[in-house]
Amino acid sequence: MTPSGQPESPVSGSCVSPTYALRRDMFVELLNSHGFRGKFDLVYMPIDFKTSQPIGYAFVNAVDPDSALHLFRVFEGFRSWPAKSPKTCSVSWGGRQGLQSNVRVYRNLAVMKQSAPEAWKPALFLQGDMVRFPAPTRRLKRSHKQHGTIGSNVAGSWSSPAEMDGDGSSRLDQ
Repeated sequence: MTPSGQPESPVSGSCVSPTYALRRDMFVELLNSHGFRGKFDLVYMPIDFKTSQPIGYAFVNAVDPDSALHLFRVFEGFRSWPAKSPKTCSVSWGGRQGLQSNVRVYRNLAVMKQSAPEAWKPALFLQGDMVRFPAPTRRLKRSHKQHGTIGSNVAGSWSSPAEMDGDGSSRLDQ
């Protein structure tokens, strides 16, 4: 831990207050257009099930600490949204760090049910390309609550996207 209480090598963070008009695919394109293609391996923008609208924040897991720091520098105070919005982005380190830890939690969210729209689900990336997300490890509950919380504190270690198999499946499934 650093003197400020942050992990030595943070890789996961949240971007608070992206415009509500921004969808996951638009956010991924925004990341890519700012030079981050291949520099993140997970993106999740929680959706309010009742309104079908983004809740107003996104989670991004960078592939390494340097990419995470660069992402933090670029998006802290960011206001150049693809859709007109007065919102300013505020970036913070996530309480849950690393790909493996995030996948372990996100794969079992109610939004991962087959009936949920694909655009509502967390997305996993390998070298800039979206790949199949690992299947849930337990029966998913029906829920109409918002999911994912800023600063949730689930312990876990960082693992690299190199754990992905060539066919798009994940060794995280095991």
